[in-house]
Amino acid sequence: MNASIDRLQPLGIRYSAYQDAVTEMGDAKAALYILIIDRNRFHPETPIRSPGGVRVEMTRRHANGELRLNASLIALRSRSSKDPEHGNHRQ
Repeated sequence: MNASIDRLQPLGIRYSAYQDAVTEMGDAKAALYILIIDRNRFHPETPIRSPGGVRVEMTRRHANGELRLNASLIALRSRSSKDPEHGNHRQ
């Protein structure tokens, strides 16, 4: 949880917005989606350029029952294992 809070300012996400997400989806999911947003800034094909906008969209998806954090984690793991430069590092 602390790691996700540490990433808020560099991502340009207000703490109050993070707290709103915690209220909506709980501590663990909110923390996880912040870390997913942070890592996807380096996506090889579609890097995140607006973390705040993605935060809004992920919160909306959660409210609609459409947020699939597990799919995001699987995709991150898959990309990391295929990237020889990052394959041996834990993200």
